[in-house]
Amino acid sequence: MAEVVNWYDKLPDKNKKKKLPKNWKNHHIFHNSLILCVGQTGSGKTNSLIDYISRSSGEFHKIIIVSFSPSSTLDEPLYNFLACKCPDVEFISSIDEMPLLSDFDDEEKDKPKLLVFDDFLALSKNEMKVIHPFLISGRKFGFTIYISGNERKGANLGQSRLKMSAFII
Repeated sequence: MAEVVNWYDKLPDKNKKKKLPKNWKNHHIFHNSLILCVGQTGSGKTNSLIDYISRSSGEFHKIIIVSFSPSSTLDEPLYNFLACKCPDVEFISSIDEMPLLSDFDDEEKDKPKLLVFDDFLALSKNEMKVIHPFLISGRKFGFTIYISGNERKGANLGQSRLKMSAFII
């Protein structure tokens, strides 16, 4: 079977929409993407995230892992492994600790950042309002958003139409 042609490579430089990440060949994910990973408990969602971070190999200026269940971040061996290997990774376990999107409107706005929402489906509508701006406009602030969940139909991502890549494990 023939390979798919990337027609953006055929455009003159001034018309190219996205610059490829330096480790594109390792993971084939653009910066500022919205990624949804869905699978049952134990299916490999966190493993695929750690693999993506590993394949990105230093591309991200900042990595933030958000899990609103403290036990899931503290009990997850792969998050503990990541914390040992990458001490600069920030872990957020309370909705009250969540920064506002506007907090990232600074001189580092255009630097690639990874924001992970790990299984946040139990949040109330008011709590979802805190993360909704990241889902809608995070890419404009340099964020690649990785959403991990158990059931796609249960993902309360608001009424907005989000352009995202999804894979189901």
